[in-house]
Amino acid sequence: ENKEGSATMNSTGMMTMGGGGKAAEGTVRIYSPKLLEDLDDLQQESPRESEPVRTTQLSRAAKRMMEKREEKKLEFEQRAEEIHKRTQRMRAMNLDKEDQKFQSTMRAVEDTLDFVNGDVADMLNAREDTMQRKRKELYDQWVHEVYEPIYGQIE
Repeated sequence: ENKEGSATMNSTGMMTMGGGGKAAEGTVRIYSPKLLEDLDDLQQESPRESEPVRTTQLSRAAKRMMEKREEKKLEFEQRAEEIHKRTQRMRAMNLDKEDQKFQSTMRAVEDTLDFVNGDVADMLNAREDTMQRKRKELYDQWVHEVYEPIYGQIE
């Protein structure tokens, strides 16, 4: 329900409450239902129904409203700070996880390189040595069985 009302300031600086509808000159429109209820409460607390609401009473209502607004603002700032801190913690945790994953991958790569450089290199060197030995044996056999008999016939 949207309540709407107005408070009018007279020539003495006092404000009086009025009903909804068009605002006359010197009238303040109130769109906040809570402020309107506060003003209604203040008017009902007055000894006489026709007695105007004092400016100080309106100031207290406005002050309460401003205090509540300030409280909400502080609450919002605290929530924003909490969210920021939580986000920073989550970011740090994610970076740590990524770093751990990277370190694990690097260890696996290093282990593979160590295997290739160590064991595989030894196996390849042994194979190369075996091949070299076989070539030498084949050459020695060729020299003994082919070259020397032909060279001996030529001399």
